Amino acid sequence: MIRCPRCGQEYPSDYYFRTPLLCSRCYEKLGGEEKLAVDREAAARAERQTQDDRTRRFWVLLLLSILTLGIYYFLWLYLNLREIRSAFPSSGGERTVAIARVLLVVKILFTLGTVIISLGLVAGTVASGMSPERLEISPGLLLLTLFDFLLSIVFYYYFTASISLTQQKAGIEAVSVGRIYPFMIVYLAIDFATGAYVILSGHAPSGLRPLAVLAGLGSVGLVGLIVYLYNCQLEINRIWREGAWRMQENTT
Repeated sequence: MIRCPRCGQEYPSDYYFRTPLLCSRCYEKLGGEEKLAVDREAAARAERQTQDDRTRRFWVLLLLSILTLGIYYFLWLYLNLREIRSAFPSSGGERTVAIARVLLVVKILFTLGTVIISLGLVAGTVASGMSPERLEISPGLLLLTLFDFLLSIVFYYYFTASISLTQQKAGIEAVSVGRIYPFMIVYLAIDFATGAYVILSGHAPSGLRPLAVLAGLGSVGLVGLIVYLYNCQLEINRIWREGAWRMQENTT
């Protein structure tokens, strides 16, 4: 049973309610201004629920990205860009978000193509009886790695800028791109350097010292990636928790 907060009458379902705040009978007794106020309050409650749905938790991003081998991570990027663009369109920020979305599509397609090519090379090597550790890699793979590095640098800049510009549009304190973007640069630079080393050497690293160096660099890069993603999720959640209400006040 659902009780109307005004008249106290209980009803079996929300079918008898004009809004979540009043039953149909109480609503019809209101004057024009009172109905308008009730409708605005109902819309505000609905908007609050929508904001709660848009906020996400960092540990969920981390866990699902690991379990899905990175698939959820790309979905997370796409969903955030789509929600930001649809909720906070602006002349400056809209173009930045649009560029970020195009770059994301290119990055997804490039990553998928690279994975297919890599699996094909390994499968061909195994079929020929050679050890994958002795796989001779053409210079083209180094160019692909370099392209991925440059593409990622540009994309994550626009992704970070999209968050900052959206916060400005929402009327809240905007995060500086220079505060969180460098953490991603550290990760990308280390990832590219280690990949280029393996490609140029022509085989997987062996020996305690090379493995220790690569492991240390990888750990630093991983920390940079985690710090970047954590801050991005934190700032995006601020948009929905703080900025959406300012937007609503400006448009009503």
